[in-house]
Amino acid sequence: MKIYLNKLVLKLKHSEEVIDFSDTSYFYGKMGAGKTSIARLIDYCFGGYFEYSPALQQEFVSVALVLSVNGNNLTLLRPRDAFSVIASYSINEESFKLVVPIDAGEEIIPNTGVENLSDFIFYLSGMTPPKVRKSKTREDSDLQRLSIRNLLWYCYLDQDEIDSDFFHLGSDANTWKRLASRDVLRFIIGFHQEKVSELEALLASLRDRKRSLNAAANTLRDVLNESSINSYEDIHDEIESLKLKETELVDVIKGLKSNIKSAVSKHAVDDLKNDARAIFYEIDNLELAIRDLKELIVRDSRHLNEIQMLKLKVKRDSSARLALLSVSYSSCPSCFRSLPERSSGECVVCGQEECSEGVPDDNIEILEKDADSRIKELSAVVKDHEEQVSKLVRKRNEFIRRKSDIDERLTELLREYDSVYLSTVLETEKELISIKEKIDGLRKLQELPIKVNRLESEASALTPEIKDLNGELNKVREQAEKDTKNLDKLESIFLDMLLRSNFPGIKKDDSVSIKSPDFLPDVLDSRIGDLAVTSFANLSSGGKKTIYKSCFALAVHCLATSTKNTVLPTLLIIDSPMKNISERENREVFEGFINLIYELAEEELDGTQIIVIDKEYFPPPEEYVKSHISRHMQPDSKEFPPLIPYYKGH
Repeated sequence: MKIYLNKLVLKLKHSEEVIDFSDTSYFYGKMGAGKTSIARLIDYCFGGYFEYSPALQQEFVSVALVLSVNGNNLTLLRPRDAFSVIASYSINEESFKLVVPIDAGEEIIPNTGVENLSDFIFYLSGMTPPKVRKSKTREDSDLQRLSIRNLLWYCYLDQDEIDSDFFHLGSDANTWKRLASRDVLRFIIGFHQEKVSELEALLASLRDRKRSLNAAANTLRDVLNESSINSYEDIHDEIESLKLKETELVDVIKGLKSNIKSAVSKHAVDDLKNDARAIFYEIDNLELAIRDLKELIVRDSRHLNEIQMLKLKVKRDSSARLALLSVSYSSCPSCFRSLPERSSGECVVCGQEECSEGVPDDNIEILEKDADSRIKELSAVVKDHEEQVSKLVRKRNEFIRRKSDIDERLTELLREYDSVYLSTVLETEKELISIKEKIDGLRKLQELPIKVNRLESEASALTPEIKDLNGELNKVREQAEKDTKNLDKLESIFLDMLLRSNFPGIKKDDSVSIKSPDFLPDVLDSRIGDLAVTSFANLSSGGKKTIYKSCFALAVHCLATSTKNTVLPTLLIIDSPMKNISERENREVFEGFINLIYELAEEELDGTQIIVIDKEYFPPPEEYVKSHISRHMQPDSKEFPPLIPYYKGH
């Protein structure tokens, strides 16, 4: 799995710190400067958990890891105490942003099976998460995904466990972790080859299919047992019995309804309904006539008002003309300029021939008489219409009262009818409906016994196939584990790592033994064989344990690289390999181990990013060609600032 870290962005309450990484990165200095916290924050972004240092307890806000996975840019942002990360990533130059839970949940990317951070990293790397059996003792055990957290046990050597725990492989380790760690080595060594994985997945699928068929058959059989039904014939007999009872109840209901019709006069109800319907039509017609008359009243009243206004205007016009006849004009009434001289017989204002003087036209009296006559006529019409409206309203109200009486009587008759009906027919009809529903339910159940037998037959038919496939899987698994070529190679590489790191007491002619299933490496003395065995458990020196474990991690990565195994991430973080070793008293071990890292970075582990955290610094040789950064860190130092430069606590 191609993983390359670019930088770590640590957001604090009062600053933002950026820690850059290279092909090889070296962080060193005094304790309390935050060196170990760098590694733990990287692990935190990959879903790990750790106890905050006093400084981080007070100042830590969030951390973002900027990296690439299989060439895809990725940023994992994880706030303090969060159970998910915010992933910003790109695939084929298209950018995405996603909240990814640390632990399994629902599918977060449709149709991919990605449920958590581990699945997401495998998804970006273009790989399907490897699957292993949950139980190593039961052949029918379900398969589960191998987590990125399991793989990181061989990629991050934590300072706290580097001299106390050998990759959770020891007998004192947690059982689940021990088995998971063995699974990681099986994949790297090649014991889980493609054929084994394929057969395991197929076998798990068949077992799931058989379990689901049996579960469905048992569920259906429980339903039948609750109904006291065991076969198709039982259901058929029950349906026929219910049909006979259904026919009897139908005849009973017909007889009851006939008796009710004779007990309650249906003719009286029908007559009342007809009367009520006729009155309703009369009321509707009266409403329409009243509305039409009211519209006529409004129209005639408007016409009457218009005539009265016209009569008033004529009177006003006549009065105005009489008033203006006595006026003598000396200037224009419009512009107030002096009027020109006019000849006799011409109007002094307009110059036209003088009209005859005297009272207004005699037609005014005729107009007034005609208007009075029309007003009187229209008033009489309006009054007549209003009287008609009053008569129609009274008639309508009478019909409304009559309809109310009919409705009340009709209600009483229907209530009497319903009372008889409810007391005699309703219970019988309820029983009939219940029988019909039961018949419908039994018809649905009728096919269940046949379906149960079919499901059980299908499940039984899978048994021979599962047995044959299980036998084939055992043979393939045995063949895979008999092929110890890669295991022998790991033994050879591990011995080479110990020799090149100047590990005390190891000679070229010694041998290493790594046996399945525990995969614990033992170094056998060439002179006395297994009478003198060096293992992680019996190393008395804590310093030796750190180098021993670090060399095994290097050997595992070298094996994965040489066999082109893509499961293991191309990342190795070693926190304090000289934890219990004095760089001055054991100078040859210190220099030998660090030189080994530089050599591997250029050769066997070219492409694997290595991060070392320790007390002292040993620089790479001048001819070193890989990119390299180092950072000296000291508490309360401006020249060599710690992880949190402004923090002054202790």
